[in-house]
Amino acid sequence: MKTEIKNKNKIISALLSLVLVLISISAAGEVLQNKFSDKFFLDRQNIWNFYDLPKNSIDVFVTGSSQIISGVSSPELYNEYGIAAYALGTCSQPVRAGRYWLSEMLRTQSPKVFVYEVSALYYDDKNPVSHARAFTDMKNTSKNKYQALKELTDGDTEEMLGYYWEIYGYHSRWNELDKADFTFTDNIYRDSHLGFSIINTAYENNNTRDNYVVSYTKEKKEVTEEVYLQYLSEMKEICDQEGITMILLKTPRTDWTNEEYSAIKDLADSMGVEYIDMNFAENFDRLGLGYKSDFMDFKHLNLYGARKVTSYLGKYLSENFTFEDERLKKRSYFKDAYEEYTEAVKTSTMPSIQKFSDLAEFIGDEKYSFTLSKKGNVEFSEKDLETLLIMGAKKSITEKKNYVLIRNGSKVKHEHQSNGSIALRGFTLGGDYYRGIIDKDGIQAKFQDASKNSKIASGVVLSVYDNTTKLKVGTFVFDAVLNIV
Repeated sequence: MKTEIKNKNKIISALLSLVLVLISISAAGEVLQNKFSDKFFLDRQNIWNFYDLPKNSIDVFVTGSSQIISGVSSPELYNEYGIAAYALGTCSQPVRAGRYWLSEMLRTQSPKVFVYEVSALYYDDKNPVSHARAFTDMKNTSKNKYQALKELTDGDTEEMLGYYWEIYGYHSRWNELDKADFTFTDNIYRDSHLGFSIINTAYENNNTRDNYVVSYTKEKKEVTEEVYLQYLSEMKEICDQEGITMILLKTPRTDWTNEEYSAIKDLADSMGVEYIDMNFAENFDRLGLGYKSDFMDFKHLNLYGARKVTSYLGKYLSENFTFEDERLKKRSYFKDAYEEYTEAVKTSTMPSIQKFSDLAEFIGDEKYSFTLSKKGNVEFSEKDLETLLIMGAKKSITEKKNYVLIRNGSKVKHEHQSNGSIALRGFTLGGDYYRGIIDKDGIQAKFQDASKNSKIASGVVLSVYDNTTKLKVGTFVFDAVLNIV
């Protein structure tokens, strides 16, 4: 009897040990797995949010590269036209991923329209592994995922194992880990923007629009990868079988050429599908796009450009298809998503700032985190000092001393004042890594998602983060009399 009890205890102990080992391996895999957590283009967020959609809830499905993430706003399609849509983009998405996502989407959805963004037709087929993982490292395992991985790895069992078992595929990533890897959970990057990323930065471009609008030409830049044409043909076949209308789309970008436009136009005609190219001169004029105001860089739109593109696309869809107006439903997933989206837009859009005291109206809100660095002799008015108090400053600011104030939400994380150098590093509440240095050469503030460094001899550098969207709202540089630079 005692022997039996001992044996049972051994078995139970062994099973518990095995469970603990499996849990540890799973946790280690989650830590090591690449989070693809670029603050503008959140691939894993877009994928997880897609799987959160109610079954058979969308009428329009859009997929493609990061130009979809920043260029097509599904919440705006809902608000302006009552269209239920989801735009699932991933960075540098390979053409094969577009075909894959079409099949994966049909497991849970039955849309009337499929829109494919064509940029990837000119991508190098040898995409970095990270781009492949961005569309295969996902929550749901399915036959579609298996087929995609089998094709991606040429059936190499060992390589496929690395895609299914995170600790095996990412075991060499240990020296790249940072704080975000250890604090990451499924919910950190979830939102209700339906695949859209709110971007407020503007493109610093002095060229004119006439350099970029395109027109039809006999000279063409043909799609040279035969396999791309095969994938595109398979997408069309799937759509025909499912009774879905396929549309090819090209969002605005500053380097799209006449030859590329003409080649895709001929391709679309040969396939019998509509091609909407928003770089085409006539379409561009209707959009009223400005390269300085509506782009974040040479190929991605910001919030303002995306609204124009989405309005144009929505007008075309509403005029050529009949959809049930999602806005008329008493309860709608898309209504809730739009309300959360509009709140996020409000909190992530900066008011006009001309001087430091202009910050007082909103910077005291706990929705924001920020890093502030002051260097040298700065003239603070009474309003400026009041603004600092609203921001959480406790110290009596000495005009000639260097000063740093870092606030995460409502909590002041760092406040330092010194006649000498101050060097700090850490993470904002939104997860951004910051590194600020004040020395004899001036302020140097480096931030992971900043487009450039700021450096001044005397003045203030302020970077503001929205705690809801996890995005940087803006970086402001003020001179020695606290006027915006």
